[in-house]
Amino acid sequence: MKDYVLALLAEKMNHSIRWEDIMTLYAPKKATIINEQPAYHFYETLDDSLDTVAKSISISKQPVHTQIPFHNHDYIELMFVIKGKGKAVFNDFSLELQENDLLVMGKGTYHQMAPVDSQTVIVNIAIRNNYFTIHRLNHFSQNLKTSSFVSSLLDENSQNDNLFVHFPLGIETIEAQKILPILYELIIEHYSEDFESEMIIASFLDILFARLLRFQTAHAITKNEGKNNYLMDYLIYIEKNYETITLEKMAADFGFHPNYLSSQLKQLTGKSFIHLVHLQRLNMAAYYLAHTSVAIDEISENVGYQSLSYFYKIFKKFFGESPSAYRKALSKGQVKKDGQN
Repeated sequence: MKDYVLALLAEKMNHSIRWEDIMTLYAPKKATIINEQPAYHFYETLDDSLDTVAKSISISKQPVHTQIPFHNHDYIELMFVIKGKGKAVFNDFSLELQENDLLVMGKGTYHQMAPVDSQTVIVNIAIRNNYFTIHRLNHFSQNLKTSSFVSSLLDENSQNDNLFVHFPLGIETIEAQKILPILYELIIEHYSEDFESEMIIASFLDILFARLLRFQTAHAITKNEGKNNYLMDYLIYIEKNYETITLEKMAADFGFHPNYLSSQLKQLTGKSFIHLVHLQRLNMAAYYLAHTSVAIDEISENVGYQSLSYFYKIFKKFFGESPSAYRKALSKGQVKKDGQN
């Protein structure tokens, strides 16, 4: 599959592009100064013919022998090194990219790619906000890890925070080998422009984000999440320990004072510690109600609520109906939303 993708891309962007042409096509706005160089806002996405792309997901090949200054985007950008190597430069950090590496950059992240030679093939995948439909965001929000990962990438306030995650997919692991074919399929589908290509590409992206989350939790990877440095670790901890979790125990495990951890969680998520715990417990309760026939009092105890009456009260507050009504509506296909408060 890799050889087929390389053949597809062989004639794409195999020439340099002048900065003057980029200025004309993008009409970028000068935003700031980084390392004594001007940095720009790039808000347009271009295809391999340098035509503007209006789609929610666009894919193009990195041009060779082209120097592009520091810039950021109002969309998420993925850089996939199919062949050769590259170098991503941030305002205070540089990252060497090897073959099969994937770099995921959040909105507003200032960066610059060192010029690549003709033997290097790097593909850029731009993902605009309209890919993240209400239905898709609702789906992501059901898992705290996924929600944190996606929301941090979309965070408009992350500008200048160097928000990126580096996935070294060249390592010999099952997780990496499952991700690479998804990226190849995305590229093939994009260039085939066949019936329902946009829907298929969006579906592959859904799978890609889920696979990347699984990879991220299984491997030590390079990431810079700015103000969200600890957020993923916090949410993973809550997800693993929600049945018996306490603020004091969690703070001790992270080496913090409980008051400091509480303020960190509030600052990073906008929600209190207990609110985050309720979210995890209630989403698990909703899962049990939807997919098992376990009695409601047993579900209450399983997710960490010793008082059945309190479980009913908090469940109704988050979901707008009682657990029994929720289960009944599910059986009739009438449930409209999950707890996201």
